[in-house]
Amino acid sequence: MTPSYAHRRYLRNVEEDRRQGRIFTGGATVGATMRAARLDGLITGYLWNKGLSDTVDALTNVGPVCLGTTWRSDMFRPDPDGRLHCTGGDAGGHFYVLAARVRNHPKFGAGCWLVNTWGRRWGVGVPQLNLTAGCAFIVDDDLHELLADTGESVIMRDFFEPPPGAPFHATRVSRTFHTRQHKTVRRDIEFDTFAEAIGSGRRPCAICRPTED
Repeated sequence: MTPSYAHRRYLRNVEEDRRQGRIFTGGATVGATMRAARLDGLITGYLWNKGLSDTVDALTNVGPVCLGTTWRSDMFRPDPDGRLHCTGGDAGGHFYVLAARVRNHPKFGAGCWLVNTWGRRWGVGVPQLNLTAGCAFIVDDDLHELLADTGESVIMRDFFEPPPGAPFHATRVSRTFHTRQHKTVRRDIEFDTFAEAIGSGRRPCAICRPTED
């Protein structure tokens, strides 16, 4: 990934928006970004998440999640410890990535580390992500508000592979159960049947949507 490559992808996203009849000054939509990536063979497909719960489930059970939300003026200046404040006036929309889930941050509680595209001039580093800058921590309440305010959340289909006839699994860090296709989750509970999984009180994964069939 180089700046010139990233800029070419951006122009391709704008082109896809215009092909769909959306013409505006600056930026591209999340839908155009994902559609262009699929059409150009960079990904095999994508799935939309609905709200905070689906977004956290996708991040926890599958992999990084792409977001397109309103960007507020105070979000340009994360705290020195990385906390992002989603307050201030509407500064337009922005596309960024949720990279890691933190259930109980010692200072902020439940939330996610996000990665922005502005490099060393924005945010903090997160050693666990092998990044020295460009990251910020968003708490669940703020993420919920941004998603509820016309925010979009999407995950690439390439992060999981659906083998037929796989047993159902669940994790202790999520209320969802899912099939074996997820590559990034610790599987510590297994169910032989759909009914057994439902009976455990957990709900089907919003990503792979396991069914009785």
